[in-house]
Amino acid sequence: MEYILTESQFQKLILESRNQDITQSLKELYQEAKNLLDECAQTWGLNAKFLITWGAALGGMIVPLKDYLENNNPELTHEQIILLVLGIASNYFYDNETFIRKVVKKIKEEGLLDVFRKLYDKAEELKRALGMFLNSLKVTANTLYSILSYAFILPVLGDLYDLSQGEDNLETTKLIVQRILASGVVLIVGAALNNFVSKVVNRLKE
Repeated sequence: MEYILTESQFQKLILESRNQDITQSLKELYQEAKNLLDECAQTWGLNAKFLITWGAALGGMIVPLKDYLENNNPELTHEQIILLVLGIASNYFYDNETFIRKVVKKIKEEGLLDVFRKLYDKAEELKRALGMFLNSLKVTANTLYSILSYAFILPVLGDLYDLSQGEDNLETTKLIVQRILASGVVLIVGAALNNFVSKVVNRLKE
């Protein structure tokens, strides 16, 4: 089944992701994800620091979910929020049932299973939106991991939109690629990154 990202969904993604500088935004995204994993290890004894090898893609998926919890569940403590987000991160970015069971056990002990289920539904919405966006660009991403490797794009679409408003698509693409690479926290590089950014620039100019 072919999914098409609607214009309203596309505009919503842009409006929710607008920051300032893409290089700095990606670095901050990576750092926030790293801090969260560090806190989970210290607070809950759940060491998932290895997930940071996903770079900004990890932050692109879990930071919006953390923000969602903070805005919609004021009764949750910071410690509970990072535990719930770790549950999402381990489900999507780590194929280890033993570790996932440990995280879910902690979530149950905190009485947060219903909140976790709702957060998982939100994560699925985010993943579907990313998949539809990639599909609208005709970017091949056939597996969950290949889709998630592009998750860094979600929180910085606003940055890309601002950068894409120049006249020369080739120069704009080159500039954006340089800024993404300068962050040092994105897994996709080389021809794949150039091709992806070129398609994003063209899409943002439509």
